[in-house]
Amino acid sequence: MALSLKSKMKGHHQYLIAAEDTCMRTSNDELVKACFPGVEYTPTATPNSTLLSIEKAKKELGFKPAYKWQDQVQK
Repeated sequence: MALSLKSKMKGHHQYLIAAEDTCMRTSNDELVKACFPGVEYTPTATPNSTLLSIEKAKKELGFKPAYKWQDQVQK
């Protein structure tokens, strides 16, 4: 949130803010196949990369996720 407040942009802008990975132990390929059979799916960079696009926040605000879900799940 601080990044958006420091931004010089004007008007309304929407961003997804999330970790770069998922909290799921199951791979994205398996999850998508089970939950959305028949839907076209482009594999993510890693088996548990986020399925949400945080690229706009990274590009426009300089957002860098501070935590990974997989690190938290391991604890």
